[in-house]
Amino acid sequence: MKRLFKFRFQMDRRTSIAFTLILIITAGGCGTTTNRLATQQLLLSDAVDHAVGEIDFSYLSDKDIFLDTKYLQSIQGTAAANTDYIVSSIRQQLSLAGCRVQEERENADIIVEPRVGVLGTDGHEVTYGIPQAGQIASAAAALTAAPVVPAIPEISFGRSDEQLAIAKIVLFAYDRETKVALWQSGVRKSESTSSNTWVLGAGPFQKGSVYEGVRFAGKKIGEDGEVLQDETVIADDDSIEHEDEDKTDQEVEPAKPPEQLADATAIKSSAKSETQTR
Repeated sequence: MKRLFKFRFQMDRRTSIAFTLILIITAGGCGTTTNRLATQQLLLSDAVDHAVGEIDFSYLSDKDIFLDTKYLQSIQGTAAANTDYIVSSIRQQLSLAGCRVQEERENADIIVEPRVGVLGTDGHEVTYGIPQAGQIASAAAALTAAPVVPAIPEISFGRSDEQLAIAKIVLFAYDRETKVALWQSGVRKSESTSSNTWVLGAGPFQKGSVYEGVRFAGKKIGEDGEVLQDETVIADDDSIEHEDEDKTDQEVEPAKPPEQLADATAIKSSAKSETQTR
């Protein structure tokens, strides 16, 4: 009897521990990121901005420049970071450097030719725990004699989803008539990062070079760990009433009756006529 009671006690203890772990995992919270398109566009455009912003165009200052973009036509980027965005970024930096960007090739003295070596994103996911395993069920279903094995759901204590965007841009300039090389920017490579982290299902906690600090589900986290709300100022009824009181408290010159206005006009006209007579 003692052995049977001891065995049942151990089984009940193991069951309670397993139930507690499952309760902690499921009660910790749940959060997902449903769309990555905006994040990818932000990463790519940010990488392009930093890569172009690092180029020194001071040598081309006060010169007539034509930007030859024929080698950028094959770039297959997103709607945010495509050929037009790269060209506009380069034109902006040329203008800020004091260059006179010409629309026609014949009107320029120097031709600037850009090219893009890399423009894309990479990503990887890391699961701390038991990942979702559907391969076992698929393999069992392929065997007719084997029983059906249910798919194992994901049971994780933490999960991380990281994305990386890289932009590599090179420019060089040459004389339009002599074709002699005059200037080159060197290889400019920039990276932008973004990571989403879940802890016991709570998240995502977002951080990276495209964010200001750490965010929780799109909202910024303050220094004390408090999730800050959107900085939207909505005027309430009390503030509107106070504004009305302030306006009424201001000294307003009372309106003059018609008789006083007529007397004042007559005095001004008489004074004007006396001045003309003198």
